[in-house]
Amino acid sequence: MLKYSLSFFIVFICLFIITGCGEKDYTLIFKKDLVLDYNSKDSPLTLIESIGGEKINDTMIKNDKIEIDNFTVECKKITTNKKGSFEVKYITNDTSNRYYTKNVIVKDISAPKIVVKEKELTLTLQEYKEYDFTKIIKVTDNWDIDEPLVDLEIEEVTSAGKYTIKIYAEDKAGNKSQKKISLTIKNEDKKTNIDGDKNPSENPNENKPIEKPVNPTVKPVPPTEQPSAPAQPNTPKPSNRDFLFVDGYTMDNVGSVCFSALQGSGYAGSCTPIKDANGIYIGMRLIFN
Repeated sequence: MLKYSLSFFIVFICLFIITGCGEKDYTLIFKKDLVLDYNSKDSPLTLIESIGGEKINDTMIKNDKIEIDNFTVECKKITTNKKGSFEVKYITNDTSNRYYTKNVIVKDISAPKIVVKEKELTLTLQEYKEYDFTKIIKVTDNWDIDEPLVDLEIEEVTSAGKYTIKIYAEDKAGNKSQKKISLTIKNEDKKTNIDGDKNPSENPNENKPIEKPVNPTVKPVPPTEQPSAPAQPNTPKPSNRDFLFVDGYTMDNVGSVCFSALQGSGYAGSCTPIKDANGIYIGMRLIFN
């Protein structure tokens, strides 16, 4: 009797397993923030955190569907070139035809992309004064289709040495990015100051022997033309300056003009975009530190 009872128990366990009483629970767990990036190709399926405890990654999404064992979940795509909240229905193939309805938000969550053609530059003082840094900087954004204005900040450049140029970019949604350019100012054969004038120490006649006067009691008359004096280190710092679109500047040239003025000053400072009360760009401001 015991033998038959034991056999019956084993058969019962097998039937329990086969009939799916121990079936895996494929519950969908979603991410905390149900947000898709504006103008992206991201699928709403990327917003699923896990299925049945198994972590979901982008490589598991194929043909707008996720498959785990014999379980599948799918949903319709969203066109992300329009911001707002969209209702998305996630449909599964489980026996109860379970589905999930979620409100997915499309908004700009990507920071502007800064591309710098030259990350390290070696220039003389004169080359630095004439160099247009905006030609090696390109900033793009998934929302601000036109190249957004950027904030350029540079240390005070007065002599040979190493300096850093910082590039900041921020889009209308408040996403920020930053990059740097390493700048090395090298010595020149003929030393020049930041204004491009020859250093008085480079007087071509200074190494020539001084001719003795005919009358030793009379001192030689100094030459009437003297070398130009170097820039005074205590020159007052220039006042901040605005470059406004209403004055004729444009998105294409305002950054270049502002930054050239900063370079030519020899002072540390930055060129910062200016916005009106509605967040619309109106120009750029040169601010000296």
